[in-house]
Amino acid sequence: MEKKGHNVHQTRHSFITGLVREGEDISVIQNLSGHNSADMILKYSMPSEEDKPKAIDGIFKD
Repeated sequence: MEKKGHNVHQTRHSFITGLVREGEDISVIQNLSGHNSADMILKYSMPSEEDKPKAIDGIFKD
């Protein structure tokens, strides 16, 4: 993959982040990613600056 310009770590990060943002269960993500700890999943899924106002806006929607 790296010969083609793909970083394995970044690909894994994108995969995990996508699953978290889709609301997938943390235990399923942990199992798919091969991590022993859910804490690692949380590190991969840090919110972006765009995620923060979206979360707040979601509270006030009917």
